[in-house]
Amino acid sequence: PILSKIIESCIFKQLYEYFEVNNLFYKYQFGFRPCHSTSMAVESIVNEILNGLENKLVIGTTLIDLTKAFDVVNHSILLGKLDYYGVRKKELGLIESYLMNRKQMVSINNVSSSFKNIVAGVPQGSVLGPFLFLVFVNDFSNNVTSLSFLYADDTTLLCSDSDHRVLNLKLTSSLQQAKEWYCANKLVINDSKTDSLIFTNRKNVEINDDFVKPVKLLGILLDSKLSWETHVDNVCKKLSRVIFLLRKLKNCVNFEVLLMAYFGLFHVHLTYGARLWGNSSAANKAFLWQKKAIRVMANLSPQESCRQSFSSFKIMPLACIFILQNLVYVKKNINTYYSYDTVHDHNTRFRHNLVLPNVRLAKTYNSFSFQQIRLFNKLPLNVRELPLSRFESKMSSWLKFKAFYSIDELMNCDMSN
Repeated sequence: PILSKIIESCIFKQLYEYFEVNNLFYKYQFGFRPCHSTSMAVESIVNEILNGLENKLVIGTTLIDLTKAFDVVNHSILLGKLDYYGVRKKELGLIESYLMNRKQMVSINNVSSSFKNIVAGVPQGSVLGPFLFLVFVNDFSNNVTSLSFLYADDTTLLCSDSDHRVLNLKLTSSLQQAKEWYCANKLVINDSKTDSLIFTNRKNVEINDDFVKPVKLLGILLDSKLSWETHVDNVCKKLSRVIFLLRKLKNCVNFEVLLMAYFGLFHVHLTYGARLWGNSSAANKAFLWQKKAIRVMANLSPQESCRQSFSSFKIMPLACIFILQNLVYVKKNINTYYSYDTVHDHNTRFRHNLVLPNVRLAKTYNSFSFQQIRLFNKLPLNVRELPLSRFESKMSSWLKFKAFYSIDELMNCDMSN
């Protein structure tokens, strides 16, 4: 088994590099790829929704769930797709031998069935299995007219139009195209877990109730107004349960263990997707729960300020989490932004700043896509130019020390020193 895993890892590395170097992966496939994540997938979708709302469009999404997708991958179709992408001859034969002649059995209460051949599916828990599934669904976007976002077996279709009636037709057509592709590739949609949601700022648009119910996208709850209210309420429920536990633990463990419990049970819920919702008006509810947690750990009364405790515990307030996540994102992707010195030759003191997009909606102004640029421009030039690891470390330490309760506190802070 050890030798086979080593060989499998070598095959995976060569195949993955081949696909990446030749840009064969669909650009909106976020699953099982380095530097891609569930949060990045949601961010890309939300950014498209915000852009549509800015342009006075109505946006519709359909979230598709598949039934046992990894277990029903057709081997012949998969091998045909690998051949299409240039994996041929001996290399293709090697993958074929990896997939074929696998057997399985079931054992219950020391009673075992006979071995049966596995005629479909990619091995789960393997190194190659997830990669092979990515290859299998890689051509999906070529067969639907809507924009599609993929994360492994989760698919989101996105359409937009100025007329909500035309949008409904587009959504229906795109879903039908998706069903035809899945049928041709012998995959099955789970209709009971496939949802649609329409986003609009208009008050005179009549929308079926089925299209306004919040939907869960990769762990993030989206509502039709993109207010983040439903998601934050869900986060707060989790945080409140952890605070109850922290109160119990406080009397029987030392502070180091209590701090570990905070980061392992509380902080993890607070930080997931905070880059998206951390500056929304709804976020204040989650911040209030965070302050309650800090007061529990610091033995403070509800009336006492806990700002100093944030700093001494080296815990970032929610606003600082939002700030850090966005600053690091911009730093990592700095080559995708324009600075003013690239769009004009004027020698102004703002020439090194990144160009801020023109926005008309408060929703867009407060969103991560606008605020991340505004925050980055606030930093001194010598900090912006630090290597990524030092930049992240320096900003993290500084934000823990400052413990800003809002973005405005940072924007009004003198950073010349």
